[in-house]
Amino acid sequence: MPVAAGVPPIHFGVHELRTGSADGARADFEQMLAQLASATNPNIRMIAANPGDWRIDAFAGDLGGAITVWQSKYFMPKTTPSQSDQIRKSLTNALKAAAANGHTITLWILCIPSSMDGPATSWWDGWKKRQEREHGLVIELWDETTLVKKLQSPEGDQVRRAY
Repeated sequence: MPVAAGVPPIHFGVHELRTGSADGARADFEQMLAQLASATNPNIRMIAANPGDWRIDAFAGDLGGAITVWQSKYFMPKTTPSQSDQIRKSLTNALKAAAANGHTITLWILCIPSSMDGPATSWWDGWKKRQEREHGLVIELWDETTLVKKLQSPEGDQVRRAY
């Protein structure tokens, strides 16, 4: 009889099981990300998904100054080049909203619950460098591997247990 060792494995498809729908999964994943960011960063806040959310799911900082933005995209079971347009639009719209509303994005973190396939990874690496150079900001990717590592850390343990 096999015996499980350690903590249960993490699979982000659980968000859809928990909520019963893809739309529910997106919202649940977004909530989890805000909690995970909050576990290691002070003063994380969310912006309600509403016209006027400025393409910010969660942020740290002051909307009158410099902010770090966490942007979630619930791409399951993998991220492919077909989703690159959504990623581009998210950053473009967040930067436009920042300029229009008096804040600056210094760090933009894309959070996805899956890994990118080869073509998507190649696109991401080039796009990320171009955007950082063009807009003077830092861009990070919290993909499946990074998220699992963060959820398995002591700081992320309570978030893992909750989700």
